[in-house]
Amino acid sequence: MTSKDFFPRLFGFAYRRTIRNLLPVRGYVKYNEVRVEPIKALDKYFSFFHKPMKDIPCYEDAIVDAINEHVTSGDTVVVVGGGYGVTVVRALQKIGKDGKLFCFEGSKEYVKYVQDSISYNEHLVPKESIIVENSFIGSSEHVYGTHGPGFPIESLPFCDVLELDCEGSEKMILSNLSYSPRVIIVETHGVYGATTEEVKTILHRKGYKIISERVAEKNFLDICIEKDIMVLVALKR
Repeated sequence: MTSKDFFPRLFGFAYRRTIRNLLPVRGYVKYNEVRVEPIKALDKYFSFFHKPMKDIPCYEDAIVDAINEHVTSGDTVVVVGGGYGVTVVRALQKIGKDGKLFCFEGSKEYVKYVQDSISYNEHLVPKESIIVENSFIGSSEHVYGTHGPGFPIESLPFCDVLELDCEGSEKMILSNLSYSPRVIIVETHGVYGATTEEVKTILHRKGYKIISERVAEKNFLDICIEKDIMVLVALKR
């Protein structure tokens, strides 16, 4: 790395880790109306050093829509694959203070995103209703960054609604699940060996009726179709 590259990167690191933390918040970047990143007072002047996130109105729209339709007040929800915490926040809004949500996120980096999103949206969600675990379920092969320990599938908490967005572990989890949630919302990943047709077969075999099948995110319609990334909603018969 040349000095031409080194000093801007060093300043960028210092801005993100020290200076930026001290600045007032001017707003938030939102994914599907969920706050995921604060906008600080000087961000626009230091965009060379700090690459800002941008609003994504339709982020994870298929899962978010399923949560809005099928999660109700007082439900227990298990989320496997928390990502940026958008679906977690949405589910927390639906279950209210009488519900419970367990989030299992394999990536240590993304656990922080989930926790941050909960904090940024604390005016909307009951923080006491959630437990976040830095654990992967099934396989860690496609977990982003550094992963935490594994968590046994058979020990997953009983829930009314199960959401799976776990980069190819869907088949393994569904095949070994020891109970039957009222609703299963699952993002398939044919690109990682969990094809939509295989997941549908497992759901049918376990006594579920699939009531919805759509691309995971309409912003990436072509990519989702090419890589077989779909969201299925299944109800127990």
